[in-house]
Amino acid sequence: MSKSSQEKIMAIGSNKSSKDDTSSLNVLVVSSKYPPEYSGSGLRAHNTYKRLRSKFNINFEVLSSSISENTCCKYEWQGIKVTRIANKRTPVSLLGLTEQGKIHKKVIAAWKRIIILTNYCLEAIPTLRYLYAHHNSIDVIHVFGNVNVTSVAITYAKLTKKPLLIELVNFHEHPRYLEPFGISLCLGRGFPSHAIIVAISRQLEQAALNSGYSPRQIWCRPNPIDESKFNFSACQSEKEFFGFGSKCSDPKHILHLAKFMPRKNQLFMVDVLAKLPHNFRLILAGPLVSSGPLSERDMAYFQSIQESINSLGLRDRVLLQPEFIDKPENFIRNADVFVLPSVQEGLGTPVLEALACGIPVVTNRIPGVFDQWINDGENGYMCTLEPDIWAEKIYLATQIPQDAMKLASKRVLQYASTQAIDQEYFSILCKSIKLTRDD
Repeated sequence: MSKSSQEKIMAIGSNKSSKDDTSSLNVLVVSSKYPPEYSGSGLRAHNTYKRLRSKFNINFEVLSSSISENTCCKYEWQGIKVTRIANKRTPVSLLGLTEQGKIHKKVIAAWKRIIILTNYCLEAIPTLRYLYAHHNSIDVIHVFGNVNVTSVAITYAKLTKKPLLIELVNFHEHPRYLEPFGISLCLGRGFPSHAIIVAISRQLEQAALNSGYSPRQIWCRPNPIDESKFNFSACQSEKEFFGFGSKCSDPKHILHLAKFMPRKNQLFMVDVLAKLPHNFRLILAGPLVSSGPLSERDMAYFQSIQESINSLGLRDRVLLQPEFIDKPENFIRNADVFVLPSVQEGLGTPVLEALACGIPVVTNRIPGVFDQWINDGENGYMCTLEPDIWAEKIYLATQIPQDAMKLASKRVLQYASTQAIDQEYFSILCKSIKLTRDD
């Protein structure tokens, strides 16, 4: 680590409240996706570092890959410079040939490995060029996601001892990243010993510990919740906000706010709604991918949701909004219950946002994710994925007193507000440089 990086940390730390301080820390955010392409972790990284820039004079630029695009370019998004590297050469799918038995499975597996390695190299070369060209201006690298570009950034930090934060955003039993055998043979397998691993739930923290990483490397914290948008006092329900065509007395609005994809399990909620009284309405809102390798899967899934709604006669009780929700706080404030029946989650940030607004939640029972925040009967319920049980718990959630939800809001914001987390974020950035120096 350069002496200048240490001096910057000391200068910022001693003058962190001063807007006139000319010292600044430069962070390179490396993300699997970045806005305007939908990316939950990318958007949170963007908002977090904008706040840190304002509070602690921390500058940042972005190196990103893409799922929906396959071109390299430079652009600005909300005043932030973004370099996108997406250069895969994906062959025509061989799945049909496998099913027909025309090519042996081992041959196909070998061919896929070749394609994976080829794509890795095609994106590794421009990524390394970028990193070497900007080496002296980067004080810390912060990685979100697990694709070729993020993997190369981790390898680069391992090779050059550049201070590194690795954010775990999705659950894997043993967190790892793509690194060709020759590289791991020379540099050692796994995340570098000087890296700080950011785990957004206890489940992810335990996965890192089970993989042999030191507790001193792991920072377990929830995604920060913007208390200016998500808070109990701002929760003012407007019964006509969602604009259902048919009217009913005492409508109860169930909100599922997530990207339309099988893992988020929106289809399950249609079955649950069919078991609830007629005054319960369901809002399914969130982005729907229409391009890229996953678009066919997600579009087919969305169609299956529509078909289920029609077959169960629920068209007048379900609102579908397949688009990016620019102001999710407006949707959450006007819900009676927030639901998240995901098959798997790293954290499920909207659950915390709903609790911060004083909205009861019902979620899948995923140990180490939701159990830190949900107390059954007090601020919501966790339950297994059975429609009858969910219908019962959603009904009971609407009966939770407002006083109890006010306490739930206070508890979540005490630990997860931007005010609580941003100062710790700055300290962790300092720690990442110290770990590199001591490693």
